[in-house]
Amino acid sequence: MAFIPDGGVKKLSENQLLVWGEVQKKPEIRDTQSGNKFAKFSVVAGPDKDGEKRYIDCVVFNKALVGYCVDLERGDPILLLGVLESRKHNEKTYHNLKVGFMVRIPTVAIRKETSRVSSSPAVSSFAALS
Repeated sequence: MAFIPDGGVKKLSENQLLVWGEVQKKPEIRDTQSGNKFAKFSVVAGPDKDGEKRYIDCVVFNKALVGYCVDLERGDPILLLGVLESRKHNEKTYHNLKVGFMVRIPTVAIRKETSRVSSSPAVSSFAALS
């Protein structure tokens, strides 16, 4: 989908990050032992210092956001705000972004046959605010 070719990560505070990029694969919805739902997925957030793709593992616990994750598909452009959590297991450190806010970035589809532009209602509403 190449809507956000590079993506990116912006450090806002000690452990709070703003991440934008594309969903790597459809989010996996699971249940905790207490019966609460959570979602796990990865975001491709552009190249790191070495030019390699940067994958950010994300976890969502907020009930409303988990419901939002059901509609996400691979390649959807997304903007996330969350807290970076780290844990060690067998001498290896794992990082997760605990997401507190997310929004799918609206895209505009251009039809080649008619050269007409169609967009989602969100894009129309956003354009009306501009």
